[in-house]
Amino acid sequence: MILLRIFAVLVACALVTACTGNDETPDEDLRRASGETDPCAEASQLVELTRRGYFPGRSPEIALIPRAPNFIGASTNPPHTGPWPFLTNVPLVLYGPGFVRDQGRISTPSEMADLAPTTARLIGFDEWSRREGRVLTESLLETGQPPRLVVSIVWDGAGWNALDAHSDKWPFLGSLMESGTTYTNFNVGSNPSVTPPVHASLGTGAYPDTHGITGVSQRAKGTTLVDPWAQFDSKRLRIDTLADLYDISLDNQPLTGMVARVNWHLGMIGHGAAASGGDRDEVLLLRNTGEAQGNEVDYASPPVTEPGLLESFAADLDAEDGEIDGQWRGRPLDEPGVRGNSPAFTRYQGVMLRRVIDRMGFGSDEVPDLLYVNMKETDLSYHAWGMDSPEVGDAMRAQDEELRKLTMHLDEQVGAGRWVVMLTADHGLVPDPERSGAFPIKGQEVLADINAEFDRVDNDVDLAYHLTAYGAYIDEGERARNDVSREDIGRWLAGYTLGENVPDGQELADTWEGRESERLFSAVMSSAERVDPCRREE
Repeated sequence: MILLRIFAVLVACALVTACTGNDETPDEDLRRASGETDPCAEASQLVELTRRGYFPGRSPEIALIPRAPNFIGASTNPPHTGPWPFLTNVPLVLYGPGFVRDQGRISTPSEMADLAPTTARLIGFDEWSRREGRVLTESLLETGQPPRLVVSIVWDGAGWNALDAHSDKWPFLGSLMESGTTYTNFNVGSNPSVTPPVHASLGTGAYPDTHGITGVSQRAKGTTLVDPWAQFDSKRLRIDTLADLYDISLDNQPLTGMVARVNWHLGMIGHGAAASGGDRDEVLLLRNTGEAQGNEVDYASPPVTEPGLLESFAADLDAEDGEIDGQWRGRPLDEPGVRGNSPAFTRYQGVMLRRVIDRMGFGSDEVPDLLYVNMKETDLSYHAWGMDSPEVGDAMRAQDEELRKLTMHLDEQVGAGRWVVMLTADHGLVPDPERSGAFPIKGQEVLADINAEFDRVDNDVDLAYHLTAYGAYIDEGERARNDVSREDIGRWLAGYTLGENVPDGQELADTWEGRESERLFSAVMSSAERVDPCRREE
């Protein structure tokens, strides 16, 4: 067992004053209530989410929790990872007349791992083995007949803080929130709060410490880092998903499928034919061009794509401002990166989703089917243009319209009262640093400073060789050669300051003058065993 040590805990946004005596208050978006009033209790939650996100050998040896609203990365594209409530509190909306209670918003605590067991209960899959998640019984009606189809939808990046920032852009989702059951105290359940691990948690009912998908990259062998879903290969997902187990248990009679954008979303559906006894589940992953991509050995790609239709939707979007100039909000729609982030693509994906339902026969018989969907345009627009940009609002409005069309289509094709939709998000978004007061921590400078402090062996091998937005990878051989411990590195990082993060030869910007001694990290953790976060190291 690896011992976890926590070398600094300041706690989250609104409670910084209580722990440090600092009277600075971060941006309001960073202070969404977590339900905690005790600083140590909130610190415990942050540490627990980070512990769940740690998998030995794959995760960074040193986990870093920046002091909110700080982040490790560039100010022009802040990474949305961390255990803070503004990133991990996301909506969960369950809607399905006859299956889901009509009770509106409830504050019952719930987490991403609850979706798999709740889906299993809905479809009558009694062979589901309990993992971390629980069945959300308070939202379900007693019924003798399961739905024909359960559709699980992720609005990528649409956490509560993102929805609040564009609150007039999702009227239809708002109506579903009031007509079904909406969990306002729903959490992604682990840190890093990034797409690959959270989608795998949704699919498996477990967290990264069990399912093994830890980030957008993770260690494979030695010091090599890889995309966990490289080549659309499921081998790094260590356990089966609900879709895997359910499909196999019924000799692959149910339809299980997915419509999404990138390989990271495969954690929702699982292994396909790579699972023992599994078959090639229907998986449509769409490129920016409107064409399909994927792994045809383990998954079947439904023959539904029509790239020309995407071009037509782009032309319609171009005309919406009354001027035919090939642009959307001043951006050229002939560039795949713009078109793929625009409402034109959202409309295209909506058509593809409905085609998959129709042509593959989802919900067409009494054997319940499972369909997983990711709508990624909110997240893509954020990374391109920022949380507060009108483009993010456009993305939400387009996703909301496609959600409306989907529910109408389900009534027509599957039958009213025969389906359930679950809608959630995988993370929130980070406000503009100029508004939040965040300091963008320079990752390369942190690496250089760790090595300058601890790597005394002159052998062209770096002790700290890679820094992500959530931790530092350490070469254990080089660490041993330097006779330093992870605890030594952690204690030093716990005191790492804003002034130390300024590279040699550069001056601190006027914005940060007078804050040179401010510590940059709320917590520095050397691995993943649960401990009391308020026990300070001497």
